[in-house]
Amino acid sequence: AILAAMLLPALSAARERGRSASCISNMKQVGMAHSFYAQDWDDRLIPAFYKNQQNTWAYPGMPVHKTYFSQIKNAQWKQSLGNLGCPSRTDKVLSNGFGNRWYTYLVNTDILGTKERQPMKISKLKKPSNEVIMIEQLDTKTQKVFDYDDANERFGQIHNGMGNVIYADSHTESIKYIPEEKLPHDYVLAYW
Repeated sequence: AILAAMLLPALSAARERGRSASCISNMKQVGMAHSFYAQDWDDRLIPAFYKNQQNTWAYPGMPVHKTYFSQIKNAQWKQSLGNLGCPSRTDKVLSNGFGNRWYTYLVNTDILGTKERQPMKISKLKKPSNEVIMIEQLDTKTQKVFDYDDANERFGQIHNGMGNVIYADSHTESIKYIPEEKLPHDYVLAYW
């Protein structure tokens, strides 16, 4: 019993490191979709919102899902982002019909735009390899977007106190908090 009590925390931590690695792999797929989208759409990253719409990049009916994740059925996307959601999240359906894993990621409106503003072009970013565009979400209670002011309070450090992020150049990283220099908020985004 004593030996088991000593081993359980280590096994639990190892299991969470494995889930974090799987989550980083999933986020890398989403980051690659950003790269593909930019190649197709005048160097622009995937918008957080489409013009004058409430829905974000992740909504099942949005063109990014239909184009870049077309092999994933709507129902599967609505439940877990087509298994691209974080495996550390419980796999339950919420009262609104969406799955808990659908709420895995938040996108940065300071770079990826708003309903009124277009996303940035990758070529216009100062340091794409150091500018966070997506983070893991802390909970399911809010919209799937963040900005400079609320990034760290909404950042989900659910992997042994670490959380995963995607940068504008599509690479991913696991970090404890998001430093200010990784959250530029001085870009002037063009109107739609």
